[in-house]
Amino acid sequence: MSTDEALGYCGLYCPGCGAFQATIRGAGIEYEPGLFTTCRGCNSSEVSIWCRDCEIRACARERGLRYCLQCESYPCEKAERFLGDPKCPFHSDTPALMARLSEIGLESWADEQSRRWICKSCGGPFDWFSERCPACGAEVLGEKRLKMSVAARLSRYLQVANQAAREGMTRISSHQISLYTGVNATQVRRDLSSFGKFGKRGAGYEIEILCERIRDILGARSSRSVVIVGAGRIGEALVRSGLFAEQGIDVSAVFDSDPDKIGCELGALTVRSVTELAGQVKRYGAVAGVIAVPAQAAQGVADELVRAGVGVIVNYSEALLDVPEGVSVQTLNPAVELLSALRSQSG
Repeated sequence: MSTDEALGYCGLYCPGCGAFQATIRGAGIEYEPGLFTTCRGCNSSEVSIWCRDCEIRACARERGLRYCLQCESYPCEKAERFLGDPKCPFHSDTPALMARLSEIGLESWADEQSRRWICKSCGGPFDWFSERCPACGAEVLGEKRLKMSVAARLSRYLQVANQAAREGMTRISSHQISLYTGVNATQVRRDLSSFGKFGKRGAGYEIEILCERIRDILGARSSRSVVIVGAGRIGEALVRSGLFAEQGIDVSAVFDSDPDKIGCELGALTVRSVTELAGQVKRYGAVAGVIAVPAQAAQGVADELVRAGVGVIVNYSEALLDVPEGVSVQTLNPAVELLSALRSQSG
C-alpha cells in the first residue's frame, strides 16, 4: 500500500478501518450474514461496500482533489452530513486530521496515524469502533475519551477567545486562557500545539487566527442543527443565548408538552409540541438534542430523540438515561461542576 492510499478523501486514515485491516489479513469483513467486503483504501481500486458510493469520495474525484480540505467550498452540505453521522462518531475527527495533514505533510501524517491505531500493550491493530484491542483485550477506549476531553477544552478556549475579541483584545496568552477556563496554562499550550503552531512564545496568540483554527479543528465553520426539548427556564436561557451560534451550532427548534407554552415565542423560534419532534428533526437534519425537562420525563424524551435519529444528547436533568450503543450522552450538572472546582482548589 502506498502512503497516498492511506488517506481517505474525507480525511480519515483508511488503515484505521476494520474492513481495511481484515483485507490486509487476507480475508474480508462480514457486513451481512455470509456476505463479505474488502477494502484497500478509498483511493485504491478495491473499495468497501460502505465507501464505494460515498458522496465525499465521488465529489473529490470529480473535482480532482485529494481530500476535502483542499476544496474552496469546504465545509459544504456533504461534509456536514458526513461530520454529523451519528452511526460513525469518529467522522467528527476529520477537520482536525486534515488540519494536521496540512501542517506536517502526508508522509509524516501517515506515520503519525499508523502509530495511533496500534495497541500499546501488544502492538496489534485496532479500528475506529474498537473499545478493546481484538488481539489482547486491552482497553483502547481511553484514547477516544482523551480526544473528547481535548475537544471539550478547545470549545472552552474558543468561548474565551470570542469574548476577548468582543472586548477589543487582539492577542491572548495561555495564562489568560487558563485564568478563565481553569485549565493549566501548560495544558492549554500542549492542546493547541498538538494541532500545529498557533502563536509565538512570549507574544501569545492572535485571537482572530486562534478562533479560526479552533473552529476548523472542531468542525465549527459550518452550522450544525440541534433541537431543544423543554421550554422552561433552562430551555429558554439556552434558546436566547448567543453562545450556540459562536460555536457553529444552530438551534433549529424548541419543543414542550405544556399546552400553555406551545405556540409561545422564544426569541426567533415558536415553541412546538413534542409530537412534532420527529418531523422537525428530519426537516432540519438535527444531529443533537438538548433535554431540559424534569428528571421523570427525561427518559421518554431521550427515547423520542433516538427514534428521530439524533446521535448526540445533552442532558440537563438528573436522570440516568438508557440509550442504545452508538448514541452519545453528556449529562450537565452545575452542582457537580462546582464540587469538582472546589475540590481542585482545596486539593
